[in-house]
Amino acid sequence: MAGRGSQVLLGALIVLLTGASSCAVPAFGDRRAEPTPSDTPVSVENRLPGSDGWNAAAHGAGISGYVVPASVNVGAKVGFAVSTTSPTYGIDVYRIGWYGGRGGRLVYSEQGLPGRDQGTWIPQTFGVRNCRTCVYDSATGLLEPRWTVTRSVMVPSSWPSGDYVVRLATPNGDNAYAHLVVRDDRRSSRILAVLPTNTYQAYNDWGGKSIYPSNSVGPPTVENGPFAGAATEVSLQRPYSFAVFGGAIHEDFETVSFLEQGGYDVTYATSVDLDRDPRLLDRHRIVIAVGHDEYWSHDMRDRAEAARDTGTNLIFLGGNDIFWQVRYRAGTDGDDRAVMICYRSAAIDPVAQTNPAQATVRWADPPVSRPASTLTGTVYRDPILRSPTAWVVAATAPAWLLRGTSLTTGRSISALVGYECDAFEPTLPVPPSLVIVADSPVVKADGSASHCDSVYYRGSRGSQVFSAGTWTWEDFLTGRGRNDDVVTMTNNLLARFGAGRHAAAA
Repeated sequence: MAGRGSQVLLGALIVLLTGASSCAVPAFGDRRAEPTPSDTPVSVENRLPGSDGWNAAAHGAGISGYVVPASVNVGAKVGFAVSTTSPTYGIDVYRIGWYGGRGGRLVYSEQGLPGRDQGTWIPQTFGVRNCRTCVYDSATGLLEPRWTVTRSVMVPSSWPSGDYVVRLATPNGDNAYAHLVVRDDRRSSRILAVLPTNTYQAYNDWGGKSIYPSNSVGPPTVENGPFAGAATEVSLQRPYSFAVFGGAIHEDFETVSFLEQGGYDVTYATSVDLDRDPRLLDRHRIVIAVGHDEYWSHDMRDRAEAARDTGTNLIFLGGNDIFWQVRYRAGTDGDDRAVMICYRSAAIDPVAQTNPAQATVRWADPPVSRPASTLTGTVYRDPILRSPTAWVVAATAPAWLLRGTSLTTGRSISALVGYECDAFEPTLPVPPSLVIVADSPVVKADGSASHCDSVYYRGSRGSQVFSAGTWTWEDFLTGRGRNDDVVTMTNNLLARFGAGRHAAAA
């Protein structure tokens, strides 16, 4: 396997196999170079050799699985709930990063595990075949697989906080992926990158339904109007469909790769972590909302605003951010925050009358009436764009942001404004110090003319907030779409917001 020739055996992980005897599985690590004074854990980590395999295309329906919990602290146990029709299968765990441009590093591998058929989902169909544990709610469209955890490991200290990919593969070539975030709750890193797992699961149609009608099939639900047929509740403990894993999740790897190439002092968390942990943001100087971060809970919003109001700097690197409110509940197995709820309408949401602040509607709509503009400075307005559009520098763009770029007032970056983008809306409340960074004319899919904006402001306690207002910003940070001006502006933001000195990865 690529990269393993340079790996040195560190020891054994405690491995718990449900339904079979325990056995030890080797953990792999690498000799690390002596750190320099400007090194961060990320820059040291990314000097290790990268590995191929993390981005191989998913294939076949013969294996699938998910991680429980999907976010885990270093030193805690994580489980893999795997279903396969194959007699045996393998697990490879990769950490996503820079790694000299290879994008990932193999940190754990085990082959020849005994297969267990717990159910199979065929894409574009409803229901899971041969799933004796599945529970389905016909009213909400919620499908919970409740699979047995077939392999568990203790996350070793050699796995730094990061964005991880779990590749599940059979000997006959079927393979699927699961997503894992490793936290380090003991560290106060300069940057916390929050991965938008709520949005991933909103679009995830594994089992036949998401909270979108466009990729939901099967029986009707209580959802009505333009979202008729979609689920109003989805399980956060289920596999990802191929399209979702290869789409939104993979796109966010670009931001991860950029941060790690730069050697920034960054740790990682998820949407659910932000809801769960009231002190999460207190340990970091900068919080980045990575990618397309559309679905936020009430507590997520409260905690982000409280952090801003006590001096934490916020960066929103997506578009259509904080558009729908969601909430969580326990699953039928009792696991906390295992189900995400989004009715999209106060008329059918059972808590809208008794607890209107928790109603799962657009943030700007009654009874919530709390537009994203009070936090991000921008709002999303339907519909999507007809095509990607030029990002145009405004006269009020801060000079420090443009320093080192080719940009001046009126100059543009082609196609930086993506299919969903946000705008400054003067009729809505915004922070008083807000300035427009870019004001870009756009054409919506329905042919109507509009505009989208990037903005910046300073909070009342000295904090700083930037909203890119476009979900394609991260596409310009690394890879084939990399743009020097976008990279420079993002580095300028991080420096201005307090990222500190760091050693870039090779």
